[in-house]
Amino acid sequence: MPNKPYRKLGSALLAIVMGAAVVLSGCTGEAAGTDGKAASKDPSKSPAGTTASKKEKVDGGEIITFNLTEHQGWIKLYTTTLVSSEIQELVFNGLYRLTDLQDIVPDLAEDMPKSSSDFKELTVKLRKDIKFSDGHLLTADDVVFSYNIPISKDYVGSRKSTFEKLQKVDKIDETTVKFTFSEPYIGYYGMLTHQIMPQHVLKDVPVKELEKSPFFKQQPIGSGPYKLTEWKQGQYLSFTRNETYFKGKPSVEKVTIKVIPNSNVAMAQLQTGEINAGSVDGENLAVVKDYAKKSGKIKLHEGIATTSYTYIGWNNIHPLFKDKLVRQALTTAIDRQGIIDNVIEGQGVIIHSQTPPPFWNYTDKVPKFNYNEAKAKQMLVEAGWKPGSDGVLVKDGMQFAFELLVSQGNKAREKIATVVQRN
Repeated sequence: MPNKPYRKLGSALLAIVMGAAVVLSGCTGEAAGTDGKAASKDPSKSPAGTTASKKEKVDGGEIITFNLTEHQGWIKLYTTTLVSSEIQELVFNGLYRLTDLQDIVPDLAEDMPKSSSDFKELTVKLRKDIKFSDGHLLTADDVVFSYNIPISKDYVGSRKSTFEKLQKVDKIDETTVKFTFSEPYIGYYGMLTHQIMPQHVLKDVPVKELEKSPFFKQQPIGSGPYKLTEWKQGQYLSFTRNETYFKGKPSVEKVTIKVIPNSNVAMAQLQTGEINAGSVDGENLAVVKDYAKKSGKIKLHEGIATTSYTYIGWNNIHPLFKDKLVRQALTTAIDRQGIIDNVIEGQGVIIHSQTPPPFWNYTDKVPKFNYNEAKAKQMLVEAGWKPGSDGVLVKDGMQFAFELLVSQGNKAREKIATVVQRN
């Protein structure tokens, strides 16, 4: 039962709940927002406690936050989790980035890509003021190098399909590259957001060995706003700001991301001041809200719509789920509104696709499978599943039984899994 960012569209999904985050920050430490995912402490106080104008930009401080799962590594082509992608964005940039509303905007690129008349070529112009955190200039050579990895025959990572229409990428000059596709390809939206890596660091590492390289495991060098200072696997990652970042020095000096597999433990650390920013799930909302009110040490910001959703991905390779009618029946059998009301304290809404209403590509004209137990049972009958002697559905001698995998330590998802099982 994974969590997906709206920024990165995946395959069609069925049982989907869109969440609305409750963002908090501890007032005992400095915290400032990045992409709306962390809230700041009282802006009327400087880190030293002196009075400052509410409009004055406070420089310094540290965000201490947490993730429930471990970071996988530093090359996005070889990682698969949202946690890893968001951490990588502290260190790296792409030619373009996607906004919260799915619009593509320049990042390392100077402007939007220019398309050829047959839509098989895209030309991208780079900014001239970009350096990697080690001081080396970022040029067209680094772009060509980075995009030659996923189209290499030796690349076997999970993101290969994103680049399958890309035939080649050429350097036109030091700040210009040209992408050539086998056919007109709208998928460039996702492709052009991938991280640009330093050729001078990785040029001698064979593609087949990149996933085992020190760069992937411990020594990333990027052009992003932060630099990795330490990664203790299973414990924390710490970052310091990139003073020469091409978009300007970040306001927050340090970022620490703890690995805390249990959300209850994370909320306890918030109360003790060991972390100072993070999101609260429905499981802990009432307790944290009460603590914030009584202690005055936490600022709680409710009703912030997130760009993520929680879903169940039916394994279409599994014999039970190959039938589309069965997948639709299972979605119809799940009381998603009940999950929102009773598990996550109303902090979410049901959506019927992987696109939320604010996005430019949202449409309500999609199939809907609202909760209806009787209809779900009838759909399974139509799919050939009949109750056996023990009441369990049977078809061709096979019982309808399966395991639902859920991330350990996420109490809300564990409860959701129990509700789904009961449904």
